[in-house]
Amino acid sequence: MENSVHKAIIQMLSNTENPLFSDGILRAMAMQKIVPEEEDINKLLKFADSIGTPDNNITWIASASAGWHKNENTISFLEKHADSENQQTKKAAEAALKKKIY
Repeated sequence: MENSVHKAIIQMLSNTENPLFSDGILRAMAMQKIVPEEEDINKLLKFADSIGTPDNNITWIASASAGWHKNENTISFLEKHADSENQQTKKAAEAALKKKIY
């Protein structure tokens, strides 16, 4: 049986035309310090680096990823976004690299 976090991530990724829906899911993941399954982490990181992903979604993924350090792709994602021109994303990535939520 799939868990509810996995279902929410799949629903969010299949409904990318609604940035407020994505924002809500990602914000909840960050605030609740949810660590998704490895496969879902990779999907979220790929989504964040896709062309057209709203900056706010990237910021919340960076913030949520503070607890995802066991994933091999998380550190490189955070290092990349620690140099972001978007100050919110930059601060979120820098905090997450220190395992803190921004």
